[in-house]
Amino acid sequence: MSPSRTRSSLSFASLPLEIRQQVYEYVLTVTPCTDVQLLRVCSQIYSEAHRYLFKRPLTFQSQSDFLRWVPAMGRKNLRLVKVIQMRFLDMGPDEVIQILGHQLGRAKVDSRSHSPTAGPYEEACDRQIQNLAHALKCLPNICSFTLLKSRKCDPGPCPYMQTALLQLIVRIYPRLQSLTLSATKISLSPVQLLQDLRTLRFCGWSTSTAAETCEILQNLPLLENLEVSGPPAGLTFEQRPGYTGPLRVQSFTSDVLKGIRPLKSLTILDLDQDPYHTTAILNGAFFDALSTHHPSLETLRLYTHCPPRPKCDRFARYLSNSSLSHLEIVWYTRAAEITKLLPRSLRSLRIAISGPGDVIDIGSNLITHRRELPVLRQLVFECVHAGHPEVERCVAQSFRRKGLGSFRASLDRCSSIARD
Repeated sequence: MSPSRTRSSLSFASLPLEIRQQVYEYVLTVTPCTDVQLLRVCSQIYSEAHRYLFKRPLTFQSQSDFLRWVPAMGRKNLRLVKVIQMRFLDMGPDEVIQILGHQLGRAKVDSRSHSPTAGPYEEACDRQIQNLAHALKCLPNICSFTLLKSRKCDPGPCPYMQTALLQLIVRIYPRLQSLTLSATKISLSPVQLLQDLRTLRFCGWSTSTAAETCEILQNLPLLENLEVSGPPAGLTFEQRPGYTGPLRVQSFTSDVLKGIRPLKSLTILDLDQDPYHTTAILNGAFFDALSTHHPSLETLRLYTHCPPRPKCDRFARYLSNSSLSHLEIVWYTRAAEITKLLPRSLRSLRIAISGPGDVIDIGSNLITHRRELPVLRQLVFECVHAGHPEVERCVAQSFRRKGLGSFRASLDRCSSIARD
């Protein structure tokens, strides 16, 4: 058989099943593309690849979408789902009015009863929670759950429903490994029941005090990845006289960081809406508390609108003595000074720049200290003026001029200094 005929007879189906499975996994779970036309090629590919479609993170824009989706999927497919991202909305007026009608009908039938009953809104919430409980039990293998933040155009759930949702998730998935919470007007106490939790993302402001938060995190024996954001929107409004809603306090402080178990990864998103405010989390005491995680901390990400100028000396002392392998520093100034104190263990660096001048300064420092950074290979500049072609062109020229090719330097055109 000629080589040309052999090559022409090869097809995707003739590849070993292990290789085809790697292709399915990459196309349907690793890549961000949501195109699933691959499943329509033939029945063989569909039977081999459709299960990977359920292994990727599934996102639902409301609990109603989720409740409609579950009955349409087979039980076998639902058991493949491991990661869910869901946005919960407040109860609609139609649902509350329907419950109110039922309550009025029951009151007419039993007019002699004077026992107190829940209001129509609370009963509608309870019924919604019961429906969600029944649907979530159909997905027994969930290991990661994300409660997405409500969009500005959508009504977010009230504290009563947020609390019920968190308790429901903890009760149904006690072996959850990753949890992301966007709720801020609730207590974090149910989280301590998740003994297998390894990754926790939450807002640093809630109804739990700093002491309570420290105790909650101490009761998570496997916790190694922590992401804290804040301050939340509307915090200043709640501090006005006459406010009667749930009072949010700063739940994550330097004392909490100092009191919890050593972490492997820490992310702080100290993003205040007012760029003239000082940082709420990244203060001097925070950088001092970082030393308690020195032996174990491998990844550190710090994002803020306001660079902690008076505390940079404390951060520099920690940085030079750390054993970090991945570092992200995204604030607007003094970035070049920090690059002089990078640890020898650093493998990748992500740093904010405002223009070509920052690239030149940072590049000069890195080249000067090249021997002190033997394993640094990846360098990402995050341009705070992303979208301006002139700035991006000048930055690209600076890459070539400074000879940063050995670092695999790249430019991120999407600034991450933004509130979700």
